[in-house]
Amino acid sequence: MSEIQIPKNTGVAELADYEIANSVDFHIATSSFVSIINEYGDYVAANYAWNETKHLNDPITEQAKLFQSINDGTFNSKLYASDINVTDANKGDKKYDLIGINGYLGKNQVWIRAKDNLPAKKVEDGKTYFQAFNIVSGLDTWVEIPENDVSQNVENIIDKLSTNFGASTMNDEFLVYWYERYRKAHHLVKQEYKKLITDETADFFTEFSDSIGLLGRMFEYADNTVIPYFDVSHTILKTVGGASVIPSAVPPNVQDKLTDDAKVNILESSKKVSTHYRIHMSRVLDSHSTPLEAHGENLMTDHMHWVRMSQSITIVDEIVADTLGAIYKILSYNRVAQNERKIKDGGPTFNVVVEDSKIVVDAMFNKIQKLNKLVTSNSRLEVDQPQDLGLD
Repeated sequence: MSEIQIPKNTGVAELADYEIANSVDFHIATSSFVSIINEYGDYVAANYAWNETKHLNDPITEQAKLFQSINDGTFNSKLYASDINVTDANKGDKKYDLIGINGYLGKNQVWIRAKDNLPAKKVEDGKTYFQAFNIVSGLDTWVEIPENDVSQNVENIIDKLSTNFGASTMNDEFLVYWYERYRKAHHLVKQEYKKLITDETADFFTEFSDSIGLLGRMFEYADNTVIPYFDVSHTILKTVGGASVIPSAVPPNVQDKLTDDAKVNILESSKKVSTHYRIHMSRVLDSHSTPLEAHGENLMTDHMHWVRMSQSITIVDEIVADTLGAIYKILSYNRVAQNERKIKDGGPTFNVVVEDSKIVVDAMFNKIQKLNKLVTSNSRLEVDQPQDLGLD
């Protein structure tokens, strides 16, 4: 019997939305951050397509069409992955291999250009050389460039992308990310999108309130009215897993948005307050009764209501799922997804090409510089001293 996979919120959807280049092929050719495309290539292509719509003549219509293709599962990742190419003077083969070539130039050197306006090139003994010129010494030399075949690597990765990608095949976390993108889109984009959709039940971008279905989640939201006053230690009512039922301070749709630490703090505080409350209330009542009796003491709780709702959760949940249609997948994810986002010291770093030179940047595209000397406040304030910050 296979184990149930609990949805997780890892933050990878944001990681796949880094605009390193303007298309997937340039992303592969100019950056060392290729693992994200190997793992989530279709999602990266969709994000680049979204960024491209912002610069088109009619972004409103183009964004609506993009949402439609994502919803219908007709998005062609390969088309958007290789939409912009580096070509030679004859519009022939792609020249990704020349990207980042300036990283091999020495001080005061520039490339000597051939007739095709590309660096002069020769091949000897299976090795590739490009001709460089030193503008200070006036000497030219042949610089060996290792064969890395970036063009072939770009082609191999793009070939693995899908031609029919959409919401139905999306990972839940990415689907929620795209839903939030639609929710924050311009209202005219939503109007144009609605004109393109014919089946509301198959619409992954239907707007809904996260409070829908709260009636069916009553068993998650126990309050003082459903826990007997004499249950000071909270041992009478139990969840399906056998845990004690503690009064909840917030409704389930709000609790879905809280961190695990916040949930634990609220639960512990609620239990302590509830215990003291029940100790005092049990002294006020003259007698104890239950909802099963025809007449009982005033202020009696109705714990049977909680029991009935917990038994009817499946029925209510099916009604909500049928009503929402495709969008129920997002509602279900928001309920149970575990937050596994972690902050890594230093953050991720990768190589990118800027004006044909490779540099190391962090997740915010800040250049990484290494300190090669100790810099103190006193050394910064010394008079008549050059301010060397010790940066490479």
